[in-house]
Amino acid sequence: MNRPKRIVILIDDLQPGGSERVVADLCAGLPRERYTVSVIALLSGGPMAEEIRRTGARVFVLGLRRLNLPVALWSLVVRLRRERYDVAHCFRLAGRTIGSLAARAAGVPKIIIGWGSPPTGKWRRFEALACRWATRLEACSDAVAREISRCHGVPKARIATLHHGIRVKGNCLGRTAARRALGLPDTGAVIGIVANHRKEKDYPCLLRASAQVLRAFPEALFVSIGGGRGLAETRALAARLGVEKSWRFLGARSDAAALYSAFDVFALPSRTEGFGIVLLEAMHAGVPCVASDAGGIPEVVVHEGTGLLFPAGDAEALADGICRLLNDPQQRKVLRDAGRRRFRAEFTVEQMVAATGRLYDS
Repeated sequence: MNRPKRIVILIDDLQPGGSERVVADLCAGLPRERYTVSVIALLSGGPMAEEIRRTGARVFVLGLRRLNLPVALWSLVVRLRRERYDVAHCFRLAGRTIGSLAARAAGVPKIIIGWGSPPTGKWRRFEALACRWATRLEACSDAVAREISRCHGVPKARIATLHHGIRVKGNCLGRTAARRALGLPDTGAVIGIVANHRKEKDYPCLLRASAQVLRAFPEALFVSIGGGRGLAETRALAARLGVEKSWRFLGARSDAAALYSAFDVFALPSRTEGFGIVLLEAMHAGVPCVASDAGGIPEVVVHEGTGLLFPAGDAEALADGICRLLNDPQQRKVLRDAGRRRFRAEFTVEQMVAATGRLYDS
């Protein structure tokens, strides 16, 4: 009987995030009779390390720093050689660059570089080099695959698109319970966003749209679940626009996935977005989405089919979409039901895990 394939996942850290969620779900879902999984966090650990350990996967934190880079990198190469891994799956910037370099030096037979967002930043040259020695590249959407091919000159045939999936959890709260958990009134229109306060999420677009929505629905509330260093700047802009009394900035919450049902409409105004896991969470909860057409979002939300799309950066179009859904409960129901069907048909974690296993075996 053949031994299980030895998989090592190389990632920057284990703080909560989209790539880290994918890693945790892979560790939980890959069948143990076919794969054994180790996770190496190259820079630091994080809260998700314990969740991953509970799946039976081994977790190591390397603690790479600029001062210890040569020694730590060599220790990583030695570890990879000793464990004789069959596949190295590399996520995020340090994983794609330093992790893939170490895997190549250690002679790991198959190196897969995963991309959750388009290539950006000063490390693009190193990432382009890593693409040359990788066995396969994996993108979370066709949009990201196209950007990898364009930026790094990689033939599209070498890039596999694996859409993310999320685990269907039984702990989604009902509308009233979710609103009370968030300290919101039981009645009235609520528009929600779940996103950290980063430039690419374009909170200013939603703030400007909210000013227009509030003229038509003065009692509506806008709720933000998400932290980040840009939160103070977002609050300041809300004050300057005169909409701060209609906004609730609730910070990051570990139970966010259970609370989407508090919203009548979910908004995502991103300037760039590799895929948009939060859209899957909203669809699973039965909340219609109004989202920008950036990046891989149109691969998740079908315009006029499971939600509404608007040109990225167009606050007026975003406001029009929100008002349209608030004015039409029947359309919200149609989009809600269609979104749930699309989620179950295409975006479950079981489908993502199965596709990743096929990539490991190919």
